[in-house]
Order: sequence, then structure tokens, then C-alpha cells
Amino acid sequence: MREAVEGPVKETEQIRISSNLRDNEIYIRKQCENCADILVRPMRLGEDRKVDCLMVYIEVTVSNMMLDDSAIGKMINHFWKIPPEKIQEFLKNNSLGIADVQKLENMDEVFGAILSGNAVFFIDGYNKAMKISSKGYPNMGVAEAESEKVLRGSREGFSDSVKTNSALVRKRIRDTRMKVEEYQSGVRSNTTIQILYIEDLVHEELLEEVKNRLEEYKIDGILDSGMLEQLTEKPWYSPFPQYQVTERPDRTALELLNGKIALLCDNSPSALILPGAFSSFMESSEDWYHHFEMATFLRILRYLALLTATLLPGLYLAVIRFHTQILPTNLLLSFADAREGVPFSSVTELVLLELAFELIQEKLQAALNEQGFGEAVALETDNGRGVMFTTGEVAYGLFYETKQRSFVLRSATMKTPKQPGDWRQLSMWLFDEGENTMQDAESIANDFLELVQGSKRRELVQTAKKRRKKDEENNADPQFFLNRLVPVFPELRDEMNEERIVYGQVRTALFAAEKVAPKCENLAKNYKDSEPMKRMCTIFCDMYAAGDMDTRAVIQFGVLNNIKDEAAINNIIANFTDGCDLQKVYKHSRKLIGKNIKPEKEKKKGKKVEARLSN
Repeated sequence: MREAVEGPVKETEQIRISSNLRDNEIYIRKQCENCADILVRPMRLGEDRKVDCLMVYIEVTVSNMMLDDSAIGKMINHFWKIPPEKIQEFLKNNSLGIADVQKLENMDEVFGAILSGNAVFFIDGYNKAMKISSKGYPNMGVAEAESEKVLRGSREGFSDSVKTNSALVRKRIRDTRMKVEEYQSGVRSNTTIQILYIEDLVHEELLEEVKNRLEEYKIDGILDSGMLEQLTEKPWYSPFPQYQVTERPDRTALELLNGKIALLCDNSPSALILPGAFSSFMESSEDWYHHFEMATFLRILRYLALLTATLLPGLYLAVIRFHTQILPTNLLLSFADAREGVPFSSVTELVLLELAFELIQEKLQAALNEQGFGEAVALETDNGRGVMFTTGEVAYGLFYETKQRSFVLRSATMKTPKQPGDWRQLSMWLFDEGENTMQDAESIANDFLELVQGSKRRELVQTAKKRRKKDEENNADPQFFLNRLVPVFPELRDEMNEERIVYGQVRTALFAAEKVAPKCENLAKNYKDSEPMKRMCTIFCDMYAAGDMDTRAVIQFGVLNNIKDEAAINNIIANFTDGCDLQKVYKHSRKLIGKNIKPEKEKKKGKKVEARLSN
């Protein structure tokens, strides 16, 4: 940050308020030149509107100026009804008895009050001003930064209102030398764009260049700061960002104090900082709040992480494919054994793995954004790659474990805004980049989506009922039901394979009673409110609706009737979806536990009606 400019004391500290309202207005307008967020409103009060007055305030902080329940509204409404000669006497005595009204004697106090979020009232012929408290600057109720979370520092973030965003920056830099210039962009949208800078710190050439770029294009509408960024970039084909994007008012204020310029666009919760230097992308607003040693250490770590992510994949390919002589023979042979039978090259495998990870991450991001989750944050893992999506309280983690060659979806509660707690595994799918395809990656993504979104349960049940046929030949069989449970209980896959090796097939009824039922009971007993529990109950309802008679029997008698713990079975029933057929039949099936059921006797054929009529 630049050092403070040494110089004489500001003029405002030496200038007293004049009894001539015109002189006060001229001085204030000069000091607030190019400050579009500071409004100077002349008015006439008193009977027959004969007394000239002036109100100065920041637009966002005094939006309720004329409301009857505000101090400003009460005073102005009273001034409209009294004779002009009594207004000054009224101000001197503060006849309204308003506690938050204070007299000001010089311009330094005036600007201090305005920049603190209050309104200041001037009247012609009176050499003092009145400070009237208002609602003040926006606070934490505006928004909270999602993508730039910090452990130390402000929690405020930009909103969609450009007026509110500039007020949040003004809240941190209470100086009239911070200018806010407004432009209207878009022939049809007429979008408000603000340029923020500090007059004595900004480079004039840079400011002039920014203004020229804003005026040289013509477009129907500007809907977000991203469109503004694309239109003003030069050269446009460069893959490197020329603007720094932030959603934090404190970060914006810091960059302004460094002599940079900020662009705010209406309907966009982000600010564009320019020029975007390379070092700026390796910094965090939190760095300014730590000691020098800690901030320097964190920045060095970021540079090391950048070098590692950039150089390590190329180094791996160079060693494996071209410079194998630098590797020990045993290690080289193990690599060759691992590559045996793989149809793709190492480059193709890396590209395929990267595309698969990005596909799954993109689908999860779109689904979780609707639930209020932030953008994906990279995680450091010992065995592969991972990203985290968080709301501040709950987190989902997407991981690719290299050794196990599998995608894993986990969930956790947040200890701190950046630190997740213990991860719980929700689902795991094998994915070998040498054998699997993008279709497999899409299937994994859909399975993960079902977990994070929750099933549209009623729709699924109704769809399953519509697809049901009278002969039930194409309905889901017990094996299909068991396969649906594998994402909830991954160990079932190995147990079913062992069953096939020993018996040639999966004995679905016995397998459900001996292997599935204990797992369901343990899950329902110990994790009754977990996401796997809800998914298991959803599978029961869906498969009971879509399955054949054997599948229904396996669910009722193989699984549910073999759960002995009443608390566990009650938890399962409580998680059944609305309209689930199991809610109607489970009580009857529970009554049959331990009883021998005799087979139903064949009914005798009744006589035909035609024969009886003929007799």
C-alpha cells in the first residue's frame, strides 16, 4: 500500500460555515466533484417556500429521508408549516427535542458527518449546519462473500445493487478524494456503471484510458460485469486475465489505496480491479490483516503450489515417455507392468481423467449453486485431487484417489469457514482412465447428483407405476434392487461377487436377510438423519413400486422383517416418501414374523351365468 502523502492540512479544517447558503453550496460541490454517490439537494421551506435550504447526504444511507418516522422527515415537515423568520430560532433551540441532531461549525465536521453516513442540513442566513443521523451504511444484512472467504477480516460482500456496493467502499474510505463517477451503458438496458478511484493516487493516463474504453463500444445491454470485462479488454484474444475480479469491499478499498481503479456494474455482485498485475492474483485480502512474516510465508506457499501444479504433470510425462533412463530399473518395470494392456498413451489418460473430473465437478457445481453453495475450492490431498463445495456450515467434497483409481463423494460439517471437519463417504465409483470412457464419467456424475439433489420422489414413484405392466416381465427384479443398494453400501459389490463364485448366482432372498438387513439396521439405528439413510429409504420405495413380486417379497420379508430393532424400523418408516406403498403394507408384513403361512387354496370355478339362465 502506498505511503500517505505528506502535505499541508486540508482546507476543510480551516473553513467555517458561512451564513450565505450559496457560498456553502459552491464549496461543497467543489469538494464533492465527481462523487456521484454524494447528493446535494437544494430546497425551499417555510410558509410560501421563501427560505432556501440545502441537504447533503450519501444516497444509500438516507433513502428514507422523507419518511414521517425519521428525524429528517419530522424536521422538514415541521419547517413547511412555520413562518420563515421562526426557522432559525427553531434550529437554535432544537424545539423538536431530537436527540440525534447536532450543530456543526466548520466544513471539516460537515464532511466527517456526511462520510459517516449522516445527513447535513444548511439554511440560508444561519452560520451553522445541522447533522441529522440516518440509518447509516449498509451492514452485514447486504450479503456475505462466498468465493473469497477469510478467517480474519470483514464478512461483508457486494450485492447486486451498484449504489449499495459503492457505499460499502465509501464506508471504508471516508474521504472526498475518493471519486465515484457514473456512466450509463447499453442502448436498451441503460445499465449504471461506476468508476471508483482516489484522485491524488490514481495515474491520470490509466484513468483516461479506462474512460475511453467505456465509451468506444456500443451494445444493446450490459447485464453483468463479465460482459463489461470482455468488451473493454485489449487484446481480447489473450488467455491471461487483464482484470482482477473480487466480491469483497475491503479488497476493493485496499486496491484503491494502491492507486488502482475499480469498476462496479449494476446487477453484478463483483468489482473489476485494474490493472490486473500477476502478483495481485497471488494475494488475499487476509494477507493485510496478518503479520508481515505470516503473510510472506503464505504468499511463498501459493507460488510454490503454482509451480508444482504447472511443472509436475509435464515432468511426469517427460520422465515416463522420453527420459526413462533417470528412473531405477525396478521402478521402470513396475510402470511397464501397470501400463500393460492399456490402449491409451499417458497423455491421453491424463486428458481423459481431467475431462472426467471437470465433467463431474461442473454438474455438481450447477446443482449445488441452486442450494446456496459457493464455487468449488481446491483441496490438498495426499492421494490424488479434490475440490470442496461449501455453504459455510456444510461441505461436499469431490475426490479422485489415484491409488484406488476411483471417484469419491464425501460430506462434512465445517469447523471454520475454510476448514471442514471429518469427511463421511457418500458414494464411490471405480474409474480407470485407461479403460473407462466419458460415458462412465457421466454415469458417475448422475449418481452423485442424485445424492446431493435428493430424488424427486413422488415423480419417480408415479413414473414407476406408469411403467409397470400387467405381466411384470420387464419390471425390476431382486438383483436390480440389490445393485441399487451398492452406492449406499459399497461392500455389497464384493459380497455379491463372492456369492456368485461359491453358488454360481446371488441367492437374493438369503442374501437380503443375511447381508443386507444387518447393514440397513445399523444405518437406521446409528445414522437416522444422514443422507445415505434417506437414499436407502428412497430406493426401498422406488423398487417396491417398480419391482416385480419377487422384489417386493425381498424388500418386505428379506430386509424389513429381518430388522429386529424397533427404533431402527421406525426410523426407516419415518423416512419413507409420501405416497410410498410400503407405508400401507409394512405393518401387516411385520405381523407375519415367526408365523408359518399356509399356501392359499385354489378357488373353485364358479358356474357360468349363461348355463344358469338356460336351466
